[in-house]
Amino acid sequence: TEAKTNLGAIFTSEVAYRAEYDTYHTSFASIGWAASGTTRYSYTIGGVLANTFRASADGDPDGDLAAGSYDDLWTIDENRTLTNLPNDCTG
Repeated sequence: TEAKTNLGAIFTSEVAYRAEYDTYHTSFASIGWAASGTTRYSYTIGGVLANTFRASADGDPDGDLAAGSYDDLWTIDENRTLTNLPNDCTG
């Protein structure tokens, strides 16, 4: 899916940034990542410390909510742990 692919790319960018600067970063521009094309998810990076980060993708891929509302949340962290809670596509 879009969210998993982009979060994987964000993870790779964060790891590369940390290898060079010994910390993670909250800015997509600083880590060299940008979404390509039109996305169905909104992306953020938070929880950043020298040794941790958490990136998220929040969206409404099945289009069942009002504009600006999201209920499909994916996250990835510095351990490459990928989670999907809540999952809009299962019910």
